[in-house]
Amino acid sequence: ETPSEGANTEGALQGVDIGADIREVMAREQDHIIHQMPAEITTRILNDQDSTYHEITYFAEGDTVYAVEMVVRPPSPVRGLQLHQQFVDYYSVQYGTADTVERALQWTAHTDLQPLLEIALHNRLTSSHPNLMLTFHQVAP
Repeated sequence: ETPSEGANTEGALQGVDIGADIREVMAREQDHIIHQMPAEITTRILNDQDSTYHEITYFAEGDTVYAVEMVVRPPSPVRGLQLHQQFVDYYSVQYGTADTVERALQWTAHTDLQPLLEIALHNRLTSSHPNLMLTFHQVAP
C-alpha cells in the first residue's frame, strides 16, 4: 500500500518484510500475480482512487525474500511528481538526507534486521513509460 494516509505517514509503505517466506507472499498475493518464476514473483495492484497502478516484484533466495521492487505508474506527470516528493519527504525524515547513486536517491535504513536495508528511489517520469521505481534491498554483509 502506498502512500499511507495521514500527515505523518505520507510515502510510507505497508506490506511484505524483507526476510519473509516467499511461499507466504505467493499465497497472500495470488490474486494479483502477473508473472512468476522460482525466485521471483511480480504482482500488479490498481489504486481505484486515482488509476495509479503498482507492479511489485519480490525477489527470493531460497525461500526468503531479500529484495522488493515497486514500479508506480502514475496517471499523470503532475501526480508522479507529487508522489515522488511524498516519498522523498517521508524517507528523508526517517533516514536523513539521501545519497545520489546512479541517478537514484538512496537511503540506508538501520533496522532490527542484519544486514542493513537500502532504499532507492528512481525517478523515471520523463521516460516514454513514466514511472517511479522504489527498491528495498538487503545489503550484503
